Amino acid sequence: MLECQDDLINSAKASCRELYNRSFNKLLLFFIYCINTGAIVKGKSLGLLRLN
Repeated sequence: MLECQDDLINSAKASCRELYNRSFNKLLLFFIYCINTGAIVKGKSLGLLRLN
């Protein structure tokens, strides 16, 4: 009985960790994407300012 409980706890921990890692990776990618697009927008606006 205790072994079964341990297995359940371990699998629950594993799935939680997996879910956390997945969401963390998505947040990280989103953050990088935002930084990149922000840099592109800044670069374009700087380019437009230089043209004027």
